Amino acid sequence: ADASRTRKSEVRLALARLYAANGLMSEAAGPLAVALADDPGMRGNREALFLKALIATRMHRNADALKAWEAAP
Repeated sequence: ADASRTRKSEVRLALARLYAANGLMSEAAGPLAVALADDPGMRGNREALFLKALIATRMHRNADALKAWEAAP
């Protein structure tokens, strides 16, 4: 409960990377979405945006993937 917002976002991003690396795209989307929603700084993070686009692409969510690819800072 006392962890900083930034630290929580870093852990959520790491968890999303772990899930995505193991082909668990639906599971990866959850912690990544929370990190992006909870931390305004994460919305400009290139790695998070790339991972969001990758997950959407692998889940065949083409419209979401295009939005994520175009959102890169």
